[in-house]
Amino acid sequence: MPQPQGTADPAWAGLLHVRELWPLSGGEAEALLEAASVRPERRDAVLRLAGGNPLALTLAAAADSAGRGGQ
Repeated sequence: MPQPQGTADPAWAGLLHVRELWPLSGGEAEALLEAASVRPERRDAVLRLAGGNPLALTLAAAADSAGRGGQ
């Protein structure tokens, strides 16, 4: 949950929408990695590291993409 100071700033009022995310299932996490074009040989390692955490999965997918030059 964001700190109240960050959500009280009028500049962020219309931009920030706080949502609680539940862990993704194994199938959902795999689908996210596939949709993000994470290489198949890297997916098991990412899943072991991130589990179903949506933020961790998204960051790992971005890191994998950056490691390939954003391709």
